[in-house]
Formats: sequence, C-alpha cells, structure tokens
Amino acid sequence: MRITYEAHTLQPVLNIAQSAARGRNALPILSCALAVPNSKNDTLTLTVNNLEQAVTVTVPVLTDSDQPFVLPVPPIARLNSLLSGTVTMTIENERVHIRCGQAEYEIANPLLVDEYPPTRETPTLLTTVPTELFLGLFGHVSYAVAKENIRPALTGVRVVLEDDMIAMAATDTHRLVFKYDYLSTPVVEPYAMTVPAEAFTLLQRVSALTGNDQCEIYIGDECVAFQLPHGRVWTQLFTEQYPHWQRVIPEEARLTVYAKRDMLLERLRRISVADPESQKIYLNFTDTLTISARGDRFAKAEETMELVSPPKEPIELAININYFTQAIKGFSGEEIALDLTEPLRPIKIYDADPTMHAAVVMPMVL
Repeated sequence: MRITYEAHTLQPVLNIAQSAARGRNALPILSCALAVPNSKNDTLTLTVNNLEQAVTVTVPVLTDSDQPFVLPVPPIARLNSLLSGTVTMTIENERVHIRCGQAEYEIANPLLVDEYPPTRETPTLLTTVPTELFLGLFGHVSYAVAKENIRPALTGVRVVLEDDMIAMAATDTHRLVFKYDYLSTPVVEPYAMTVPAEAFTLLQRVSALTGNDQCEIYIGDECVAFQLPHGRVWTQLFTEQYPHWQRVIPEEARLTVYAKRDMLLERLRRISVADPESQKIYLNFTDTLTISARGDRFAKAEETMELVSPPKEPIELAININYFTQAIKGFSGEEIALDLTEPLRPIKIYDADPTMHAAVVMPMVL
C-alpha cells in the first residue's frame, strides 16, 4: 500500500490526532489512529479514539489502496513536522516506510486494525446548528468551566436545546455564565446534556481545519457526535447531575449600577498589579466607583471612575479580580450593568437582555 501526500497538508491533521491520542500510561493502541484510505476519492481518513473522545478528519492524498491500517500518531507527527515537500508512505510487513527526498525512515507498526476500539453509535440526528454559532456560545462560557476534576461534570458545559433556542452554561461554583441563542430550525424534542470541554476544544481545531458551515448533532446512549463536512468529534457525556444553574441567577436586584465597560477594564488592568497573589479587590460604589487593592508592595492602590448610573445607596464588596475581569470581557456592549443586593450575595453582570446572556460572580468576605 502506498500513500503520497504533501507534508504541510497532512501535518494539521496529525496535530489534531496527536492532541486526541492517549500515549503514556495507556493502551499502546490509544496513541494510534485508524487510517482508512480511499483510492476512488484520493483521501485518507484518520480516526483517533481515546475511549472518552474520538475525532475523525479527512485529508486529500494519492493512494492505491482502500485497506485500513493502524497509524502510530506521535512518531509520524514528530517526523512529518520536520519534513517538507512530497512524502511517500508505504505500509507493509508491520512497518511504516516514510520517504521524502533523500530521507528514509521505518517505524514499527505491529498493531492490527481489528484491535482498534470502535466509537459507540450515535444514530439520532438531534438538530443542525451553524458551527460558528455553536462554537461562539462555547467561547462565551468556557472561562467559567472548572479546571479541577473534583466534580467531573463541572469540567463540562451544559448544553440545552428546547424549541427554537439553544443555551450553554458553565460554572465552577464560584462563578457562572450562560448564553442563549436562536435556532433556525426548532428541535423536535427538548434535550439537555453536559459535554466535556475537551470535546469543544477538539471541535474548534477540526472546524479551523475544515471550515465552518453547519454542525450536525447526533446523540446516542450517553454520547454525542458533532459532524462537520470533513470532520467529526464524538464524546462521552457526563452522566453526573449538573447543578441547577438557573436557580443561582438572582431574579431581583436591590441596586443596579451601569458603568462604561472599557473604562472599567482599564482600571482593573492597572489595579491588578498591586497584589497579584491574593487576587482580592474591593469595590466601593457611591456616586463614583472606587476600586482598591491591598498588597505588600503597594502602600496604596486605588482607582476611581465615574459611573453611568450610580446605585441608589452606597454599597461595598470584595471580589476576585480575575473572575470579575473575565466576566466583563465576556460582553461586548459599551455599557455593563451590575445587579447588586448585599455584600455577600451573588452579583449579576450583563450588557443587554439579562435573560439571554449574563454572568454571576460570588463576592468574597470583606
């Protein structure tokens, strides 16, 4: 079997495959890809399945065979990244032969196609969503995904489809963000799922390689697949109960403050140098907003700015500057609204319709 391709064409596909593959402390075959050449269409389809996520990408090549084989991804990816021009890959006698110009390599490949784990079926088409919209929603909420695996479901994103609406939400218990958008075609039945953030990251990489267009969402038993024109991402879903995030969102506010978004971000950037280790800042709302930090190096770190609309009465609170800044950056409006109740009650942040897109951040003890 012989496959001919341009090194720079295959490398992005190998990079995606390598990011999905499992190598150290795992089954050897999980660091490999199932490669399926197609001599009729002159393509090569690579599928990497790490048992939790799987990614499939198709790339143009010249091939004289339709025989599937197992491809060891890490060594091929590392070698190919150093090659340029036309590469010829020959698979025979449990070896992968690589020839490029005057370079020639052989890589052991004793694994069998029958040993490669299949992905579970996702037979039901749930809906079709513009890929840009789908990944855009993830981009708005991804910063609030939990980084630690104490509660696995919190390392995922909650996706809710109902009627002509799609929503995504993420929380690490210290903050929460959600965003809704409209579907061009309503879903037949409501569906909610908790998707690992890793699957969205893979989908972003596949989309960047194959182009946007439409994303078909297929569901199966505790799994989902996102199908793009020339690529596919499959993932297991978290089955653990996701928090009732709607209950965390404050319904009413005793005080509402409006501020210029860019001006607030500028003040926060400057104040962040005062005590980067504690990350705690103080917000004192009166007719103006005073932002202060108390650090070892700065005897005084304080910023004051005018408010578009001050609160009806003064209120002071403490907050994590990183959480606060990330939440504000998640919006694009000229003005930002802060719904405040008490110094230790959640703060709701939004720039337009708070039922469609809002962030909630828990304050700290003063």
